[in-house]
Amino acid sequence: MVASQLSRRALDLTPPGDPGRGALTAETLAYLRHTGQGAEAVRLMTAGAGDLADPVAEAEARLSLAVLSIHYAPADVVEQCQRALELPGVPMALRIQLLSVLSLGLDLFGDASAAEQPAREAVSTARASGDPADEVVALVPCAIHALTRGDWRQAIDLAGEAVARWPAEGMEAGLSLPEAWKAMIFIAVTRLDEAFALIDAGAQAAQRDGISARIRVWSMLRCRALFSAGQLADARAEAEAAIEMTDEIGDGSYGYINHVSLYILSSVALHTGDPAELAQARRSAARLHQAQECPSSRRLGAWLLALVADADGDADTAARAALQALDPLAGGPLPATSPQMYADSAALTRILLEAGRHADAEAVVVRLQDFAALHPDFPLLECTVLHARALLDGDADTALRAVALSSADPRPLVRARVLEDAGRLLPDVRAAEAVPLLEEALAFYAAAGAERDAARVRSLLRARGVRPPTGGPRSAPEWPELTESEFVVVSLVARGATNREVADRLYLSPYTVNSHLRHVFAKLGIRSRVELARLTAERAMPTERG
Repeated sequence: MVASQLSRRALDLTPPGDPGRGALTAETLAYLRHTGQGAEAVRLMTAGAGDLADPVAEAEARLSLAVLSIHYAPADVVEQCQRALELPGVPMALRIQLLSVLSLGLDLFGDASAAEQPAREAVSTARASGDPADEVVALVPCAIHALTRGDWRQAIDLAGEAVARWPAEGMEAGLSLPEAWKAMIFIAVTRLDEAFALIDAGAQAAQRDGISARIRVWSMLRCRALFSAGQLADARAEAEAAIEMTDEIGDGSYGYINHVSLYILSSVALHTGDPAELAQARRSAARLHQAQECPSSRRLGAWLLALVADADGDADTAARAALQALDPLAGGPLPATSPQMYADSAALTRILLEAGRHADAEAVVVRLQDFAALHPDFPLLECTVLHARALLDGDADTALRAVALSSADPRPLVRARVLEDAGRLLPDVRAAEAVPLLEEALAFYAAAGAERDAARVRSLLRARGVRPPTGGPRSAPEWPELTESEFVVVSLVARGATNREVADRLYLSPYTVNSHLRHVFAKLGIRSRVELARLTAERAMPTERG
């Protein structure tokens, strides 16, 4: 931060027309990139474009803006990189960086096929340069596209190589945080423990260094990982924090990080059934679907519209919206940058069947089967295929095969839906098999706080003549209203810790702590820390968990 301030001050003191202004503008933009000062960088680029008479300085400046724009607008990433690559005399090392960032920008934009070409060119150019440092820059986009092709093992290996080599070679290239991209890949292949390890370490470093842009990246990744892990309240808090940290070049809905966060918030609401949050999910779905600047966001919005309409019981609207989302769900491999999952294909199949679109549902399942046949070892893909096929055919025995495979899935809500559908498809004469499956599904839903899902399964159990077992989300016994994470936050606040101190202790952002406290206050019916202190005096003082 100090370096960027000094560089900006030096630029302000350099008169217009000075031949050194171009290089100084590029240098200042680079500092702003590293500190995540997006709005200031945009203003500087707009005001100082005329100073960048040197094509190399302009290319460096546009690279800085492209890297910053990854957090906000993939379309701007693509534009800045393409304009820079058209400039004459761009050095080979800079060209490799631009190609690598362009590839990632196209992937975020929603054009994975177009993204492969600059990734390949970055690799071939790096090999021609003979500089090992140039090769490192191309590793992350290659990892991302390996995953898109379905080669998840190569994706992990390439991302791991990028992480291992980046600090060792002192890289300060246009592409940063290879650990974040590796964590994203781990989430996509359901290796959640490894994803959390990277996220926790990265968030700790970002908090220590005070780089807000990086803190937002880790919050976005954490909300995705927490949602996959079935920790809905914690996922909601992180998603809210990521949106709250938006700087002035975002508007609360603009850009990749916010769009992923809105998607997670909406998905949480669809599981919990909270009326106010469901209303917000409807607005978020419409907002994303109208995101003209980014096809991937529009498709994400279409899928959310389908899920919201399905929740509202509007099968026709759900099917129409779902048909707009076929490509990211069943038309080929999902990119790591998408928060959607292959497991969503089963939900898509069900939505289309409920609307009487059997041919469309069958097409979804066939495409999924074709991809699975090419990548038989892709994690949990066989389970998803069996789940979708069971729904399409109404075949309970196929559903039971999916149940057997789902036992390896670390995503509780995905497992619960497989169990629920198997229990639902089993005929009445096989009630003895169905009831334990439904009870296990209910236990998963209840533990996650997915009350809307739990209510649906309780209804299925009552139809089987079974009194549904009671249960709720994981909570602290001393304060049953709170989740375990909320309880830990309260236990520290009750001892007088500030939000910043709690954040430092738990490796969270202060925004995440603030989000947890907002939900704690709402659950307890209080409005301030003073009232919280009164409650802690009336009850047993929270004891911090080890």
